[in-house]
Amino acid sequence: MNCRLDGGYACGFYFPFCNFSTEIRMRISRRKFIRTSTAALGAVTLLGQTSAAQVRRRPRTVDVLSNLTWESFFIYQNTDFTFSDQNGNQRVLNLVKMTDLKPANFQQRFPGEECFAMTFSGPYSLRPWTQDTYSVEHFALGKFDLFITSGGRLRRSDFYQALINRIIA
Repeated sequence: MNCRLDGGYACGFYFPFCNFSTEIRMRISRRKFIRTSTAALGAVTLLGQTSAAQVRRRPRTVDVLSNLTWESFFIYQNTDFTFSDQNGNQRVLNLVKMTDLKPANFQQRFPGEECFAMTFSGPYSLRPWTQDTYSVEHFALGKFDLFITSGGRLRRSDFYQALINRIIA
């Protein structure tokens, strides 16, 4: 087999309908190709949709708490949560109560809308923690930050409350 580029054989393969000595002619002009591809790119950009070659990825959230719902906490009532302040001091608090705070006439408009309070109980301390954001660790829910306030004292226990409000007004 010989390797001719003027038709017939090319590098040992036979191409009966090709003539390699002439340019391969495109069925579309460069001008039309650029105009069409620019219009398609503009449409994809304006419509906010992905093209076939792109994969839409869900933005990753670093905040674990944003993924925790009423149901996430509800099943872990009466379990221990380890709270740490900014100085590394730790206290183990128990989730003793959850209260649904959605208004009576509430109609959910968006997925994930919820409002609830959590009450934590811990041993009596001469210096109860002040309201602040604390780092929280739980064996099943992981590590997240939570803003708590003092909820008072009762029978040698300190109580703290946290409010989660995800209702869009």
